[in-house]
Amino acid sequence: MMGYDDSVLEELPPEKLLNATAPGVIKPALRMMGQVETLELYLDHERKSKNRPGIVRYISNRISELQEQDGQRALDAEGRSETTEEATRSRLGEPAGTDLDETLLEAIHALGPDESNCRVAPPEWDKC
Repeated sequence: MMGYDDSVLEELPPEKLLNATAPGVIKPALRMMGQVETLELYLDHERKSKNRPGIVRYISNRISELQEQDGQRALDAEGRSETTEEATRSRLGEPAGTDLDETLLEAIHALGPDESNCRVAPPEWDKC
């Protein structure tokens, strides 16, 4: 079975998500991710391409946040190991596949390349 972050990577690979210019599109998508390894892929891509300080800092902070949560969770577990699914759900607050997730993915797909700061609603391609 494909993990949540794996499905996000398939739908929104780093080059597609980070091609957007509006932080309001990028940040919520990054917030949905619950694995350090996935976020590190996005961080590497951002550093190699646009290297925007705000986005690099946001991804780095998110990675630190997840690492801190993992460390705290290990201390709290005291012998009980948490499954990957439980860890992801507790990080995200809700299971993957909620309406919010789908709405965000649809909005990002609808923006297309370099159109993300054109308007908040999905653009009409002939007016941008």
